[in-house]
Amino acid sequence: MNPLVVLTIAQVVFENGERDRVFAQARAKARRLRKPLLNAGCGALKPIGGFPRAILESDVNLDVASQDVPRFVLGSIEDIPYQDRYFGAVFCSHVLEHIEDLDAGLRELHRVADYVYVITPRAIWPRTWLQPDHRRVFAGDRVYEKTERGWRIGGRGL
Repeated sequence: MNPLVVLTIAQVVFENGERDRVFAQARAKARRLRKPLLNAGCGALKPIGGFPRAILESDVNLDVASQDVPRFVLGSIEDIPYQDRYFGAVFCSHVLEHIEDLDAGLRELHRVADYVYVITPRAIWPRTWLQPDHRRVFAGDRVYEKTERGWRIGGRGL
């Protein structure tokens, strides 16, 4: 089998396990606070087995593009249409690498929730660097920004 195929399969299995674990932490925190849970940047990926837990079990699913998912709200994480500290927790998985204004997105996530849980693609995976719509890659304490000439080291990491 092609090594890149094996690596991609390993990446998907690892990321799905990590995503479920972090989502469970965010959901538990929101429930303890007796506040809603926001899934920021929910997307519409519907695998063969149905929607992911994050979509099914979140109180609000937010995305910039209209999605056919339960409890959907149209909006950007750079300008979330909710009041300050409305949510107990925000779950934001594989979104920050796509948005235009990283600082605005992070400010908004922290503005609307008591706790913020973020997952970004791992820099070790080739797909992270090769995906055309990624504006940045997070690697430890560094952020690599995509430019017309290639990648450059940007600001600080998360």
